[in-house]
Order: sequence, then structure tokens, then C-alpha cells
Amino acid sequence: MYTGSIYGNLGAVKTTLDISKETLRQVKSVAAREGVPMREVFERGMRAYIAGTVPSKPFRLRTIPTKGQGLVKPRDWADIRELIYAGQGGDRE
Repeated sequence: MYTGSIYGNLGAVKTTLDISKETLRQVKSVAAREGVPMREVFERGMRAYIAGTVPSKPFRLRTIPTKGQGLVKPRDWADIRELIYAGQGGDRE
């Protein structure tokens, strides 16, 4: 069954999860008690978990002053490697 394009809403997607027997028992119990399919219980739980993991502050890239020297322009890949590993304790010679 076609559920949409890669650019739009894909609808339901099937997947396989490994969960403990106890968790499955609890999901079945909640689903039966509320009269909803198990997939609804799983989706509610995943949405609640995801909502709780959203960072409180958005990421902000800090400004690094160059003190008037601007960007370093390495001549070749060896120079780039030296710049990357400089001060990392693994002096490359």
C-alpha cells in the first residue's frame, strides 16, 4: 500500500521492536483498559518521551574572535592535519 511520497506525510510505518515481556504485558493492559490498539499506547509513550527530550534552550553557535588574523589558509592536506591535531597530545611529525 502506497502511503505518500518521501516529501509528504508517510502515514503509518511498520517496524519491529524488542521489548520485555513485562512491558508488553503492561501495554496490552493499558490498551484493553482504554479500548485502543496497542500501537496507540506505544505511539503515545514515544511522543511523550520525545517531548521530554527537547532541549530547553536552542543551540547557539558561539562567535570565535580571530583578533584580526581571519581564517588560516592551509596550503595542503598535511597542513590541515597539523592544524586539526595541534595541541591534542599526539604530535605528528
